[in-house]
Amino acid sequence: MKRLNPKTGQPFKRGDLDEQQNYFWCYVKNKKLIDGYFSESWIPQAKILHIKECEDKGQTKTCTKCGETKPVKNNFFYKYNSPSGFESFCKVCFLKKNKNWSDNNKEKHSELNANWYQQNKERHLQNSRDIYNENKPRKLLDYYRREERTKIATPSWASKSDILKFYKQAEKLTAETGIPHEVDHIVPLQHDLICGLNVPDNLQVITRAENRTKANKWKN
Repeated sequence: MKRLNPKTGQPFKRGDLDEQQNYFWCYVKNKKLIDGYFSESWIPQAKILHIKECEDKGQTKTCTKCGETKPVKNNFFYKYNSPSGFESFCKVCFLKKNKNWSDNNKEKHSELNANWYQQNKERHLQNSRDIYNENKPRKLLDYYRREERTKIATPSWASKSDILKFYKQAEKLTAETGIPHEVDHIVPLQHDLICGLNVPDNLQVITRAENRTKANKWKN
């Protein structure tokens, strides 16, 4: 059972502060206290101040993976339980390591994503709403530009019903797995070297995360 934040009456969320201004990180669900509550991970205020000081002073750190020395700010993820307060791998190597794992464990990765989405659906939707509201003019402009590009890229002979099948498949997979899926243009509609068409042979259904990573990249 999760101990509730006495200020809100809700479970603690990352970033909540206690009376000593310590930073709530997470519940430790594989370790329960005697009173039946999950153990909690809190980050001392001194550690947060130390990390900020390191960033402000331009402190550098050598990545244990690639061997490059870089400023800690913007180049290393935080790791509050380490002496330095930062991961040993730089962000580039850390993300590359995660991508290699997800590429080699696609089914497990999809399962973890689905579980996380089901457990954090409301939080995820609220984050999406917040991002949209904070960037509404740009989001609307991007939407209308993409709609216009799609319209121009759809030839008169293209089967609208066959195109619609991909969008229905994306909807179905999203509902069944809990992981947002989208329709992607294999050859992007907008590219420096080539522009694809909005036709069935150029469409595929992939997860939203994969689509965001792919963006308008294209490999011939």
